[in-house]
Parts: sequence; C-alpha cells; structure tokens
Amino acid sequence: MPERPEPPEPQIAKRAAAPALLGSGAVLLVLALGLVTFFQVLPAIIALGASFFLLFYGFAAAVAGRRPSEEPPPPGTSAVRRTESPARGRLMEGLTWAACGALAVLVSYAGILQVVGVGFVRQLYARWHYPTELRWAVGGLEVALSAALLVPRLATIAALALVPIMLGATYTLLAGRYPAVASLPIALSFLLCFVAWERSATHRKLRSHGGTGAR
Repeated sequence: MPERPEPPEPQIAKRAAAPALLGSGAVLLVLALGLVTFFQVLPAIIALGASFFLLFYGFAAAVAGRRPSEEPPPPGTSAVRRTESPARGRLMEGLTWAACGALAVLVSYAGILQVVGVGFVRQLYARWHYPTELRWAVGGLEVALSAALLVPRLATIAALALVPIMLGATYTLLAGRYPAVASLPIALSFLLCFVAWERSATHRKLRSHGGTGAR
C-alpha cells in the first residue's frame, strides 16, 4: 500500500518551531543587553546563555524545515537544483573553514597569553582575585580546543566546550564593568555556535539527505 502523506498538523508545527525559537532567542538577547546596561551581571549571563541555545536550535529548525522533500521535483527544476545546491554547499563550507581559522587564531592567542602569563594578564587575574591555576587551566584548554576546531570531526565538541569559557569571560568583563570589551567573547560565542552547527553530525546528515552539502 502506498504510504500516506504526513498530516498537515506536524508540518504546521515544524514550520512554527523555527520562528518561535528565533523570536524567543532574540527577545532574550535584547533582555540580556538591557541587563548589561544596568550591570545586572548574573541575570545577563543567564539570559545570554539561554538566547544562544534558542537561536542555535531555531536556526537548526529553520534549516531542517527548508530541507527538500523526497518526492521527485517537478519537470524543469531538477537541473537548477543540481547547479545551485553544490555552489551553496561550497560557500557554506568555505565560510565554516574561515570561521574555524579565525577562532583558532584568536582563541589560541588568548590561551598562550594566559599560559605564558604576560604582565597585564597576571595583573588582571590578581585584580579579579583568580588563582594562577585557573589561568593555566583556562589557557591550556583554549590552546587545545582551538587546535581541535581545525579538525572537522572534533570541531563541534571543541566549539561547544569553548562557549562556557567565553561566557565566563563575558561574566568577568561585565563584573569588572568593561561592557565594550565583553562584546568580543559574546561575538566569539555566536561564531562558535555557528561552527558547532555546521560541523555537527546532524547538519551533515541533513545536507547529505538534501543534496546540498559539500563532502
């Protein structure tokens, strides 16, 4: 017997999931920025972390919702898909490699500064009353994880492991009343979420299923 088509209710729910997640993430992000303005550091970090996850999964839901169906395309459209999809896949692969390279350079540089213990880094850790062992641990992790970002099979784990470190740096900078400097780890956290999704096994499966990804 031929398979019955999927009822419309799940399709509607799938299409509504991405806008709901993205909208909630955007609202929490605006709330986090407002809390930063009033130096409400801990609530700002919680709202920021929640917005990252909502925006991340909202983006994933949006990509999954745009996945082409398994039914054959209508006449006259197959040739266009074959020429456009690989180009988009190569573009995203290039952007992912560029993001991984930029993150590896920035994060490894910050890690080396902490492991070596240059003067201004030691002064900052002393001002924040952080122990030397924490500086060594954070710096070592940043160096190791930045190298793992350049290995596609390890990039997702490395990126997700670096996000809490970036959030910790954001918390420290906001607590020290350096909101402008805190924008850097915030931006790096978004870039890490992008790399985590692009290198994830789930995304590779979706791309291979839809025929849009580069191997």
